[in-house]
Amino acid sequence: MDYVNPLEKKVHSWHLDQVADGTEMKKPTTDTGRKMKRKTISTTGLAMALCVLAMVSAATAAEISIPPVKARPGDVITFPVMLDRVDNLAGVKLVMTYDPDILTFSKAEKTRFTHSMMHIVNDKKPGTLIAVMAAARGVKGEEFPLLIMEFRVNASVKSPMDAGIEIREAQLMSDDLKDIPYTVKTPPIKILGGAPPEIPEKKAEKAQPPGKGEGDDACGDE
Repeated sequence: MDYVNPLEKKVHSWHLDQVADGTEMKKPTTDTGRKMKRKTISTTGLAMALCVLAMVSAATAAEISIPPVKARPGDVITFPVMLDRVDNLAGVKLVMTYDPDILTFSKAEKTRFTHSMMHIVNDKKPGTLIAVMAAARGVKGEEFPLLIMEFRVNASVKSPMDAGIEIREAQLMSDDLKDIPYTVKTPPIKILGGAPPEIPEKKAEKAQPPGKGEGDDACGDE
């Protein structure tokens, strides 16, 4: 093993032989160590830059969401697909999935915010919806509905459960054909157990014959 010269104050490279597996381990020289340190610093800096970029992208991304919904078997539920903010939206693609044993799709309609867009909904495959919307000029807004969705909860559902309507794939595009970053938030639909309790109808009171009331003498006045 080499030594540290107290006068020159230089660390010399050293070698460690006779390792258990027969390979030779070498401690890097001072120059090699500096290169590795610079490489580590560069890698750390790149990772930090990527993290900051991801945080900025998440902060500026539009959020596509479905509000919480509660329903009972046999109910028709209507809810919006919301967009929290956008500056230039000219194209939308949504691929949504649901359990066809629990829910039956009825329709998806445009709103007054997206009335200028053409829209097509493909519901040929039960359990999957593909909605596409497009316009020549982009729209701008905050907290507005893209579509109004309507489903029916199947009456055969007996037990309480969560019915997920998930947005599996989405694409938002501006009128200059640039992708708009987005996030998705889709809480489950709460299916309550059974039908709501029936309220018994109030029985109508039997009308008394005219001219006679309680306590009247059947023979009339004397």
